[in-house]
Amino acid sequence: MKNFILIDDNRLDNLVNTKVVEKSGLALSIKVFTSAIDALEYFLEVPLVEDLIILVDVQMPMMNGFEFLEKLNEKRKDITDSAQIYMLSSSIHENDTEQAAEFPFVTKFLHKPFTEAIQKVKEFNA
Repeated sequence: MKNFILIDDNRLDNLVNTKVVEKSGLALSIKVFTSAIDALEYFLEVPLVEDLIILVDVQMPMMNGFEFLEKLNEKRKDITDSAQIYMLSSSIHENDTEQAAEFPFVTKFLHKPFTEAIQKVKEFNA
């Protein structure tokens, strides 16, 4: 069982993603953020969470997924060293995949829809 953090500015995506994670049977807990800034503030205030999976959308206003990961790694390396971090995107731009590969702590870059992405998370955690 894993503790999930979902970070996506689209509320509908978060609702669907939450339901998919619940149905996957992998979730011990699910925490949802619609802002990468709010998620970063949360991580700066809490102790390290065990068995953590972070799913972060690439394209978000004010702070995108890549900026979030840079700041998280800078301020909470213990999290980036221990969590499974997946980047999610509906983008087909190859540069997003390449940029995600520059982060050694990113477990995998996954394409939406999330129903397919969660299957890859389940396979990784089998």
